[in-house]
Amino acid sequence: MSDILINICSITVAYALGCLTTGYYLVRSQIGSDVRSTGSGSVGATNVGRLIGNHGFVLTFFGDLSKGVLALLLAKWSGCQNPWLALVVLSVVVGHVWPMQLKFNGGKGVATTMGGLLVQNPLLTLILMGVFGVFYSMCRDRGASGIAVFMCLPLFALLFERSIGVSVVYLALASLLIWTHRNTLVLLTRAKTN
Repeated sequence: MSDILINICSITVAYALGCLTTGYYLVRSQIGSDVRSTGSGSVGATNVGRLIGNHGFVLTFFGDLSKGVLALLLAKWSGCQNPWLALVVLSVVVGHVWPMQLKFNGGKGVATTMGGLLVQNPLLTLILMGVFGVFYSMCRDRGASGIAVFMCLPLFALLFERSIGVSVVYLALASLLIWTHRNTLVLLTRAKTN
């Protein structure tokens, strides 16, 4: 199988894995309702936790994280290299945000991103977590701290991966994550103007 075909297959498999939205199926199996019809409308861990409790948060978080881990492990095992690996991370997150079987209405992609980055570049992931900790200690707001980390992602990718291609892909990923958190940005803007 040619390298280009392996890379395309890895991206396709990553999207399919991303579509397996842990929170949606967990809530559906436990209480028979659609998690997207309550709270933030997301299938992510925070919204699931609001609906079915802490165990739902934990299971959803680690389920979504595992999708990113598995997508990258499979891609690396297949022989993918950067910038294709970065595209695999982007693809699994796209699958989580826009799952085909849920009419393209999924989650926000944070845990899945963390899983993918953890396999691709553990050091980068730890540094981003450190940046999150610094911002959170200053503002005590998870949403604002997360958005700050997303904004740093392309720059840190350039510094640690030393690849323009990877940095461009992560710029797209950061833009997607900021877009999925657009309601948080609106709330932050309103809070500052009040």
